[in-house]
Amino acid sequence: MSSAQSTFRKVLRYMCTTHFWGPVSNFGIPVAAMMDLKKDPDRISGPMTGSLILYSCVFMRYALAVRPKNYLLFGCHFVNELAQLAQGYRFSIVQAIYTQSKVILANDENFNQIITQPGKFTFVDFYADWCRHCKKVHPMIDQLSELFADHPEVQIVKINGDKDGKKMSKKYVEVGYPTLLFFNNDSGEKVEFNGARDVTAFSNFIQQLSGIRLEQQKNEEGEEEEEAKSKKEIVQDVVRLTPESFDEQIQSKPFAIVSIGATWCSFCEDFKGLFKSLATTAFARENNKILFGQFVVDDFENGDIVPQRYNVQSYPTLIFFKNKDLENPVVYNGSKKSLEKLVDAINLFTGSARDLSGGLKSGAGVINDISDKFKKEMNPIELLQELEMLEDNESIVFYKSILESLIIDQSYIDLEKTRIEQILKNDANQLDGVTIDSLTKRQNILKSLKLYLHRRQ
Repeated sequence: MSSAQSTFRKVLRYMCTTHFWGPVSNFGIPVAAMMDLKKDPDRISGPMTGSLILYSCVFMRYALAVRPKNYLLFGCHFVNELAQLAQGYRFSIVQAIYTQSKVILANDENFNQIITQPGKFTFVDFYADWCRHCKKVHPMIDQLSELFADHPEVQIVKINGDKDGKKMSKKYVEVGYPTLLFFNNDSGEKVEFNGARDVTAFSNFIQQLSGIRLEQQKNEEGEEEEEAKSKKEIVQDVVRLTPESFDEQIQSKPFAIVSIGATWCSFCEDFKGLFKSLATTAFARENNKILFGQFVVDDFENGDIVPQRYNVQSYPTLIFFKNKDLENPVVYNGSKKSLEKLVDAINLFTGSARDLSGGLKSGAGVINDISDKFKKEMNPIELLQELEMLEDNESIVFYKSILESLIIDQSYIDLEKTRIEQILKNDANQLDGVTIDSLTKRQNILKSLKLYLHRRQ
């Protein structure tokens, strides 16, 4: 018998023993462990990983203790040991991150249990791995959990609609990702967040619906009454301009509406009330966009500098500034006695759509050129690509959202229109002005697409 045949027979005999098949039967363990490395780290079980590490340690020791030594069994559990240690490392990182941020990671199995806990308010971020907007929101959610760390009654929750949260996302996500919902278990209330996506807006939204006030905010509100009053005036009142502060104040916002007058001018005194109404009522919600400033010439020794600079011939004179351009303002030549005409002129100049009471006019937010394209036979994907070339603003972003949703569900416009109408009808008293404006603009845009809806019917 040749040496090759002898070796083959020895191998064959070995393969028929438990010394061989015992280790082979264990190879499912390292294979499963290596497959687990592809899972999200938030799916790892810490206790199970620790148990498998100890399990493999015992068998590695056993493999070297028996005679003859079983290197195959040792290799099997050595591979498992490495894979489990890698899992343990990933698990420790995830635990460190989410222990620090206090964010609760939910899935289809535990979601209902989380949001139905008595006495709990729950703010949920429904997200997907492929969503670029979700990635921008993630760090904000972590910061939000830090803000409410001392308030155990508030739960900040994330659920992945692309993986282990598909069922719950299908139930609650109506438009797209990210969807941010507030749940109040005690009242059964569910409210969607539709404001600006930043930590402050999220925090204010939660505080408003839960009735909880953060300590930092309480302390700020409890400071001197004089300071609080000052802050309120900055938000709501006309800014007094001086020769020294004039340029800086005008350039502090995208638009500035400036009244130039004098104390001896009786018409200027009459106009003061009208001008104040523009700032505190009609355009009160445009504080971040429009500055209303008043310059009284004879209040300053060098007060003539400003009227000379802009060739002011009579008082009061109303001047409109745009985009920080101090050299090319527009002088208003319309009626200064009609609040309606003044509001119309400022709307036209600033691109706003306010009525006399400060609400939004019908059609606010609508971009007719874009809405018209919905009324024709159009390909949502092609129109979406066209909008990607435009500079984003609130309306453009919503038009894109509509198209993205239409690609998936042709009934989206009807569903979203009904949803927004219900929010404005039932929950408006719980929302701030900015959120109401945003929802109203969305509602107007959806209404502007009614011909598209009729065509589809």
